[in-house]
Amino acid sequence: MPDTLTCIVLPVVFPAKKNIITSRVGIPATNDAEFERDTEIFSPDTVAADLRTRYSLPVHSTPVLRGQDFGLWEGCSLKGLSPDELFFLTQDPSFVPPQGESQQHFFERISAWLHDLPIDQDDAVVMAGPTVMRMLMLCVLGCDAGKAACLDLEAGVRFRLSRRGHWRMRLG
Repeated sequence: MPDTLTCIVLPVVFPAKKNIITSRVGIPATNDAEFERDTEIFSPDTVAADLRTRYSLPVHSTPVLRGQDFGLWEGCSLKGLSPDELFFLTQDPSFVPPQGESQQHFFERISAWLHDLPIDQDDAVVMAGPTVMRMLMLCVLGCDAGKAACLDLEAGVRFRLSRRGHWRMRLG
């Protein structure tokens, strides 16, 4: 685990803002982040190539950092779900959308990545979507996947995680 993990929340793609179910994220609108020369960036494989064109640092294409897999519901409108489906999707961490993954499995995937992060350097950067960052925060805080709805992160938010015996989070 690196000494410091700088986390930057990527923006969601336009359809997610229109009540469309998606885990897709975009890249930051500006390149205002400055990093040390030996810093490595980890991002979902869906945006890694675009980030490589923007930053002159190693960008690791990391499929595990994709958002929750909504399966057949990816791209569907929330309004198209029945009240029961909407309830279970948003309130039951063990609920699995058709051919997708549960919020609990998503949480476990992100938690495993965080705890197994194989970096032998001082600092690293994670650029991922709000749902991934929410799960990272829940892991650090010792919460379970059921608390995901209690936390919301905007695109562009930055925070730092470090671990020296216990987790430390620094916002901003």
